[in-house]
Amino acid sequence: VGLGFRGIFLAKHRLHASKKIHDGITAAILRAPVAFFDVTPIGRVLNRFAADMDKVDLELTQTISQGISTTSNVLGAIGAIIVSTKGTFIVPLIPLGYMYYIVQKWFRKTSTELQRVTSVANSPIFADFSQTLSGTSTIRAYGVQNGFFEKCMQSFDNMNASYILVQ
Repeated sequence: VGLGFRGIFLAKHRLHASKKIHDGITAAILRAPVAFFDVTPIGRVLNRFAADMDKVDLELTQTISQGISTTSNVLGAIGAIIVSTKGTFIVPLIPLGYMYYIVQKWFRKTSTELQRVTSVANSPIFADFSQTLSGTSTIRAYGVQNGFFEKCMQSFDNMNASYILVQ
């Protein structure tokens, strides 16, 4: 019963967050000056929409659940260790906590940069797909399907290489 209520609660809030983010992104794009569209490829805009909505729709609930579970497990383990060592573990806990903070700070910078690289690598895929859909008759008329296919495969290879680094 508790898991059912938790699922309904998280789904309701995830839907609200998704709607709020979508409305915010849409409003920002519609208010953007024309110069923004001159320098920003349409693939990057589409990728931004897709990536942000994907994160909210699919990853948010799982990340929150894992974060709460991990926090509970760590605090429980630290509490059990402190009780079993009669409080002597508190002394080495402070430097260990500081070392963890330093490593986590470095990891977050690296992870953020890898996420950015993956996001930039996704943009050509969306742009190529959009351009191919709008120019299918022209591509076929000039017989350059193979060139577009090769360009698409190169974009997929670049995206996969950056995606593997994030995993």
